[in-house]
Amino acid sequence: MANERFDVVVAGGGVIGWSIAWHLLRRNQTLSVCVFDPTPHFRSSDRGAGGVRSFFSSPINVRLSLLSIQKYLRFRAEVGWEIDFNPRGYLVYSRHAQGEKQLRQVAENCALEGASTQMLSIAETSAMVPFLNLGNVMSACLTASDGTLNGPSVVKGYENAARSLGAHYYPERVVRLDSKSLSTTQREVAAENVILATGHWSRLFGLPVRAEKHHLARIQAEIPAQTPMIVDADTGFHFRPDGAHVIIGGGSRRPEDSEDFSKIPEVSPRWWPSVQPSLQEVWPESVNFAPPDIWSGYYAVTPDGHPLVGFRDGVFVATGFGGHGVMHAPAIGQIVAECILDGNSQSIDLSALDPNRAQNESDLGETMVL
Repeated sequence: MANERFDVVVAGGGVIGWSIAWHLLRRNQTLSVCVFDPTPHFRSSDRGAGGVRSFFSSPINVRLSLLSIQKYLRFRAEVGWEIDFNPRGYLVYSRHAQGEKQLRQVAENCALEGASTQMLSIAETSAMVPFLNLGNVMSACLTASDGTLNGPSVVKGYENAARSLGAHYYPERVVRLDSKSLSTTQREVAAENVILATGHWSRLFGLPVRAEKHHLARIQAEIPAQTPMIVDADTGFHFRPDGAHVIIGGGSRRPEDSEDFSKIPEVSPRWWPSVQPSLQEVWPESVNFAPPDIWSGYYAVTPDGHPLVGFRDGVFVATGFGGHGVMHAPAIGQIVAECILDGNSQSIDLSALDPNRAQNESDLGETMVL
């Protein structure tokens, strides 16, 4: 028997969960909203590179990014929190003819959706990043409106703003949920609307989502502050300025089978040696840098590479963002609020993200995965 009741309960207190809570309460402050998360200090959005890009091959991802970028530009004014969003751009390059073909196709698709993509000559690219060795690069594309931000600040901003509007929070693990209730390790709660935003742990609730471990490194080195996020389209290797440091990501992706909510994923000792050749090829000076600070985090990955957003068995699902949670959180928060309060999404057609769709890994629609 449920001993508490809310209008909306959200399982998952990461960036998606708190964005949803704030967007709902911003629309209707009379709602009673409660967020549940037992380990907020382990959330993936606190452990990412902070990239926000519209350079995707899948139209739905481009649309989500463009809406999120618009909202990030207004974040400080609307949410009341500084997130250091800097639209310094994404510079994506390839060394191969097939990679050049792919970049041009993605750039054309992005432009059709309204993204500011531009193919660059090697001379133009070298002028933009003169410290890089582009001797083997065949093509490059700049998406000027993309950028970077402070991921932990985004989560904190949404959480602070939502709680200031009356959102409740319980640091408890949800063990069961259905369309009108959920149970934690300590209580049962009834609700008019139940939202599942549990990220890489969503498979515990029967969803086709797996945890995939990724690594990042921070090295002490200065590059111009307005240097874009640099992405090797052939390998997924990427890096960006971070004050007096550079953040580096990419390399191998490893599925995880853990169901332990109490541990930060361990760093794989072989990761940094696997990344160094790609870094030193494009940035020879990096061979002289001191050993980096390395950490890891999880992507929530679906078989077809797209998130699950929509109703499934009466529960509203918003999960499986594949490392793009911070990137798409503003758009998803707005869309979920529309679905709950208006009956459907007014901003973006969600049909491609239907959580009831057939999942086939061979039909992976997104090719720009980092």
